[in-house]
Amino acid sequence: MRRSLDLPTLGAALGVLLAAGCGGRGGDGADSTYVVEIRCHTADGAPVANVRLVHPESGESGVTSEQGKLSLRIAGHEGSEATLQVAAVPDGMMLADDNPRQHLVLKSFTEAGGRRRFLTHDILLNKNKETYVVLVSTADAPNLPVVANGITLGRLNSRGAGAFRVQGQPGEELKVVLDTGKTSVGRGSSLQTFTLPTGRSILSFQSDLTLVAANSARAVEPDSLAAGSPRLLIKFNQRRHHQRTHGGKQRALPPGPAPTPEKPQGPVQVPFRGVDLQKG
Repeated sequence: MRRSLDLPTLGAALGVLLAAGCGGRGGDGADSTYVVEIRCHTADGAPVANVRLVHPESGESGVTSEQGKLSLRIAGHEGSEATLQVAAVPDGMMLADDNPRQHLVLKSFTEAGGRRRFLTHDILLNKNKETYVVLVSTADAPNLPVVANGITLGRLNSRGAGAFRVQGQPGEELKVVLDTGKTSVGRGSSLQTFTLPTGRSILSFQSDLTLVAANSARAVEPDSLAAGSPRLLIKFNQRRHHQRTHGGKQRALPPGPAPTPEKPQGPVQVPFRGVDLQKG
């Protein structure tokens, strides 16, 4: 004899099945605990320490170690989404996506031996570049190109001054050069090296550079010789040949042997210090 279930009985049976199904996922609806390892690093794999992260729902927080890692315990359902907040980054660093809210999906992973494996979440950071203003002034060197780390920023004005904006990483070196070119000669300092500070700053380069035109370089030559530049002066005594004359007419002389070069007579003057060729 076949029995049929009435509606109340069928509803009760479905309730038992649903309760059993919920019990398989946690029974009373309690969340599972997931261990999440956060790894903070740059694009080239360098770890970033002292990144502070917070899980807003539970209040769990911490900072990354020297290896750029931090482990947090997060409660949630399988497959649900959790949010981490990047509360602070070290000086000179910034988030690559410029978004402090990091999202991850909670999942259970089991290794071959049956041990539960923790979740991992990577956060990418970049070095932060600051903006600096470089002020350059010279004694008398107008219209010169100004070069910073090999990049031409612009030219000085007609008074030999200028202001330029550059970007750089705090702690890096910035070499500012005044390019005198090949058409003129500069006297004074034309190079200044800065160590970029943290935060935006004004960097001042006051140079005593003056320019001397290339065609006036000869006027400077005696100074360089007096300063010890080597020079060699050789003196020769020359003898004049006279030809005999007869009856007011010049008498042609028979061709003789070809003259040999005369040997220099007299001292050889060499103004090197400590050298006297006469005492050889």
